[in-house]
Amino acid sequence: LAILKSGGTVLNELNNCQKKLMKLDTCVQNFFRPHIQSLIQYFTAYLFYTASFDQKKKLEYGKSISYLRAASRLLAPPDFSKSKKKISTNEEIPFKIERDSLNDRIQAALKVEEKDNSQIYFKSVPEQPPNLPPAYQLQMLDPTAALLFFFSVDIPDDSKERYKPIQTPKSEPARQL
Repeated sequence: LAILKSGGTVLNELNNCQKKLMKLDTCVQNFFRPHIQSLIQYFTAYLFYTASFDQKKKLEYGKSISYLRAASRLLAPPDFSKSKKKISTNEEIPFKIERDSLNDRIQAALKVEEKDNSQIYFKSVPEQPPNLPPAYQLQMLDPTAALLFFFSVDIPDDSKERYKPIQTPKSEPARQL
């Protein structure tokens, strides 16, 4: 359950990135949009795949198959037969190798689950899987100079006490053998 809630948090943040992308230049949007959309599809499919195991543990075989089918639909290769654009290399579909690997695992699990259900369990399979559990809520931090550790920032005198740099221990000189 924790992985499903954590994954839901990742999906929420990816969706927020996609919304904020609309405020950027068209060129930047065109570069990042396919990557963000691919990540959203990948993580959603992964969560459905994970949720199928959770349902199987609860002996809800029909719901387990429903999650696997939904994951499979998300990762199905795009149909370019009607499109003018032809995809020729892995680089043109963001995260193709990762998506294909996950899809292979989903297809293998789906094949076993459907066979078991048709021969042993005889559970009905819902067309759409149940909703995933609600995601964890992130507590966002207010941006401060202390969080911008990679920038050189002048901190006002009255707040230097709150933003003391972390002292790291000094390493000993290397010993000669």
